[in-house]
Amino acid sequence: MTVTCFDIGGTFLRYGALDGDGMVAEAGRCPVPSEDWAAFREAIATGVSQTGGDAVSISITGSYDPSDGRANVANLPCVHGRLFADELSEHLGKPVHVTNDADCFALAEAHHGAGKGAPTVFAIILGSGVGGGIVANGQLLRGVGGVTGEWGHGSIFSHGPGGYDTPPLPCGCGRSGCLDVIGSARGLEHIHHALHGARLPSLEITKGWMNDGAAESKTVEAYLDLVSRPLSMLVNTLGPQVIPVGGGLSNASELIAALDVAVRERTNAEFPEVLIKPGEFVRDGGLIGAGIVAVQRGLAA
Repeated sequence: MTVTCFDIGGTFLRYGALDGDGMVAEAGRCPVPSEDWAAFREAIATGVSQTGGDAVSISITGSYDPSDGRANVANLPCVHGRLFADELSEHLGKPVHVTNDADCFALAEAHHGAGKGAPTVFAIILGSGVGGGIVANGQLLRGVGGVTGEWGHGSIFSHGPGGYDTPPLPCGCGRSGCLDVIGSARGLEHIHHALHGARLPSLEITKGWMNDGAAESKTVEAYLDLVSRPLSMLVNTLGPQVIPVGGGLSNASELIAALDVAVRERTNAEFPEVLIKPGEFVRDGGLIGAGIVAVQRGLAA
């Protein structure tokens, strides 16, 4: 049975076929028709047709309640609220399985990447938002309502990044004071603006920090403090042997190394080696993770 795997992000819908080694190489892509359900279904159908898929495994943002399969995907309006897998399966006439993209990244890293061989892997996303996935003994941990590893959400900041003189920032989940709006790449920019009144892209902030810029260094110091505190609590809770990082900030290797030091200074266990490191499948973790799901769910039998 051939399985077509999809990685659906905010910009592109990418697809490829699961090969005999359990890996997936991109075979094609198209822009995501985020507002048009009919166009979205046809984009999926095209990918399935071009790869000859008998079954479909999809990596996509959002959560999917395992009790009924209903999607909670605020940034893809045409998907949000649908019985996503069931509706696609009916349209295609093929079995469809859907998995959160951070969970797929976590599976890819646990099976083939930075976490290969580790009993517990907590993969995190530091990009346009903050997310994560947890893999124990090669299997995803799945929570109530399909939510697991979403450490970016929950109102943990009663004040904004600038201190007590600024209100907490609103989050896309509907709450305010979430780590998602502070720990992301955009969050780094929010912190810089709150501290210095200037707006700089995250890449310029990290460059300035590496060049010992005073303002940028203060921003990164605040960022590391704000992110390392909740992350160290999760390390103490989950006990992961490795934390692979995906998302745009994973490319800022010096920042990830500094976060690793800040977290290890706050954990109860001693980690003699690096705990937090850039993932090996930052680009293709969604596709590869979808392939692993297909194997584990018996779609590739």
